[in-house]
Amino acid sequence: MRFGSRAVIAATVVLLAGPPVAAETAAKAKGGFTAEPIVVGYAEEVTPDAELSAFLAELSKAMRGVEARPDLFASPVRVFVRPADPLAPLVEKKPAKFWNELSFRMKEAREPAPVGSPDRDGFLARLAADLASDEPLGRIDGLGEAVCLPAALTVDRAAVKAVAEAIGAKGMPSLRFSTDPVPFRIFAPGPTMVEVPPGTLFLREPLVEGAELPRDPRFTLSDGRRGTVAREVVRSPAWKSLRRHHTCFGRVGGAWKVTAVVFAEPE
Repeated sequence: MRFGSRAVIAATVVLLAGPPVAAETAAKAKGGFTAEPIVVGYAEEVTPDAELSAFLAELSKAMRGVEARPDLFASPVRVFVRPADPLAPLVEKKPAKFWNELSFRMKEAREPAPVGSPDRDGFLARLAADLASDEPLGRIDGLGEAVCLPAALTVDRAAVKAVAEAIGAKGMPSLRFSTDPVPFRIFAPGPTMVEVPPGTLFLREPLVEGAELPRDPRFTLSDGRRGTVAREVVRSPAWKSLRRHHTCFGRVGGAWKVTAVVFAEPE
């Protein structure tokens, strides 16, 4: 089950659709925690029309082909960076280097990218994977009418920040969720294994300086339950970050093109 699958969204509409749960329960919060776990959802989704669908199909074909297709990209492509805090605004960067290397990147995209190669950040490999996925398109704050793939994720920002302060995090902690149910071993009132639904937000607990690293990472749910998630789970493809890369499309001279990319800084 993949977060973003249209079948999954249809099957879990109560869980994922509409405002995050915390938006309705933050007023009931005690000590910074929420009455119910915060749930990750998609921001504004966009259903592609026939022209955009045809463009995406052509772009996908180009990603699998041998011929570079810079005509499918605006000149220049705007480049944004998502800071380590996934709730912070995007930061725009100069696109010159990205655009100058684009044709070469496209030619090299199908091969594993060695260290130092122009596609070392994996942009084209991610784009090809995104085009082959069934995640929805959507809009991203700060990018106007551009349509981006995948759609941005959203949570109740104020509630997340309150929980981060409650657990003593300096700045925004690592935010994670899973597209699968998560076995969560909670500490109190006694070690108990519970199953947390897909889409539920986990906040990574701050590491204690000088303390031995635990075998399994420790997380807090926004309702205050603390516990561990098995490292096998956090290494699985279903375990996701709120910090994502995006490729965005817009009309240039009446034709659809790749107009912007969003890279996520390492945590």
